[in-house]
Amino acid sequence: MKRNTYRKIISTTLIALLGTATQAHRVAGASAGTAEEQIEETMKRLSTREKIAQLFCFAYGDFQTGKDLEIRKKAVRMGIGGIIIDDGDIEATSRQLNAFMDDAKTPLFIALDGEWGAGMRYYSVPSFPRQMQLGALSDESLIYRMGELIGKECRDLGFNVNFAPVVDINNNPGNPVINTRSFGEDRDKVTRFSIAYMLGMQSAGVAGSSKHFPGHGDTNVDSHKGLPVIEYDRTRLDSLELYPFRKHIEAGADMIMVGHLSVPALDPTGTPSSISRPMLTDLLRNEMGFKGVICTDALTMKGLVNGSDLTQDEIPLASFMAGADILLMPKDMMASMKIIRKALRKRVITMEQLDEKVRRILLLKAKLGLFDEDRRISLDGIRERSIRKENLDLMDEIAEKTMTLVSGNPSKPVAGQRSVYLAYMDTSAQEGSFEGVGGYPGLNPEKTAEMFLETLREYDSSVEFMKYDGTPEQLESIRSYDRIIVGYHNYNIRKQNVYDIPEEVLNFMYSLPEDRLTSVYFGNPYILDRIEWRRLGTFIIAYQNTTFNAKAAAKVVQNVIPAHGVLPVSAGGLPCGYYFTE
Repeated sequence: MKRNTYRKIISTTLIALLGTATQAHRVAGASAGTAEEQIEETMKRLSTREKIAQLFCFAYGDFQTGKDLEIRKKAVRMGIGGIIIDDGDIEATSRQLNAFMDDAKTPLFIALDGEWGAGMRYYSVPSFPRQMQLGALSDESLIYRMGELIGKECRDLGFNVNFAPVVDINNNPGNPVINTRSFGEDRDKVTRFSIAYMLGMQSAGVAGSSKHFPGHGDTNVDSHKGLPVIEYDRTRLDSLELYPFRKHIEAGADMIMVGHLSVPALDPTGTPSSISRPMLTDLLRNEMGFKGVICTDALTMKGLVNGSDLTQDEIPLASFMAGADILLMPKDMMASMKIIRKALRKRVITMEQLDEKVRRILLLKAKLGLFDEDRRISLDGIRERSIRKENLDLMDEIAEKTMTLVSGNPSKPVAGQRSVYLAYMDTSAQEGSFEGVGGYPGLNPEKTAEMFLETLREYDSSVEFMKYDGTPEQLESIRSYDRIIVGYHNYNIRKQNVYDIPEEVLNFMYSLPEDRLTSVYFGNPYILDRIEWRRLGTFIIAYQNTTFNAKAAAKVVQNVIPAHGVLPVSAGGLPCGYYFTE
């Protein structure tokens, strides 16, 4: 079998895990016979309108009230197939999800767009690292464990589908939307790591959604804002962009999410992939042999809306006809459902096509055990319960194994030397700053700087602290120290935000003595393309501005632990996979 053949190229550690994950995922649902009975019984009782409703998934956040909430309640009563959670309060959102589940006659997909776990949507929940930091690991065993823990977290919070992992290969440093969401630019590592993540979630009874087909990594346009065009020929696409998706299909992917991309080599008309029959039916379904659920990305994204000549109400029908099963977040569910029903009456589409899609959706629901279990979310202690010690322990372990040394060697503190920690915090350019809950972790530069200092002082209590002010007096003062540690606590890790270090700050740092200087950058490794990093002494990439990374980076600086990480992308003249050795 292809699946067994592919396993031979995966590490020994993961081979055992693959079997465990597949077995556990099957156990989570009903047996084959029972699943068939459940599906057929459900198909018999569903009206045509309810079958159409099963194709749709709407977004819900606790900020939706009044008319918006009433529309969503009506959609649930009509038999909507699923709900994707938008940002919100964990307790309020869970309470409403329970109400939705009580009203649903057919089990709902409760979906999360949680690439780094539930913390991507619930800010009170600690987040795992973005995938690019995970790409600094050397093997996938911790990725499988992370997927398993994210799966358990999802089930506890009511989610049965997570729209992750990202399997795009980020080989374009200027990519404004994938970038740090990718495991990096190494095709085989992206494939192995993303499969490990998917199988870990499956082992906990949660379906993943491999995205964004046919591959969003080598683009310089954000499909939320415009239509990216991928100009490569079929040979290149087969060898790179499509490769991870083929391997995910062989490894047992439940769902693939299609992006909004124009790929002339796959569809000469330039039609966005989410409404392209050559890409969804001819390629993904027929040629690549995918038998699972095809889900669109959000149907309101401008890449699709501006890239077609359709109205937003017509787009879901076009996606249906192209081959999609789940129609995610249309602008107007009711209007789009009416258009699909009208197309049925006019025989533009057939009942056989509709039934085939609904059966695929119901099969996955049965596989996840949604017909067999109490799906209500326990609200008892939900906030406290969402901060899970096993998750925090793994976040610490991942942090310690991903710190990446690109130049120099950290040295142990020497008795009698004067050490100073200079914190640069550009708080004006944060993606979002908040405290988190229970101190875990928040995206607050002051909190991260405090943790970095606290950990430095565990191993050298004499470390002094300064906050960068850029004055000549501060520069002269710092020159007198035997050891200078600079922490860049920025959180501008995405390309569409400016993650540069300002020129005046760099000039200040370039003036410091390199042989006494250690620099720790809590951000995107592509920063190496934008600075003269060799002038900044010992240089450590710490990837994200979190307390977990602050603790790990401080331990590396103090030579308590080695820097295990490797670069997940090529940057600053260094190759992908690089780490500094003398």
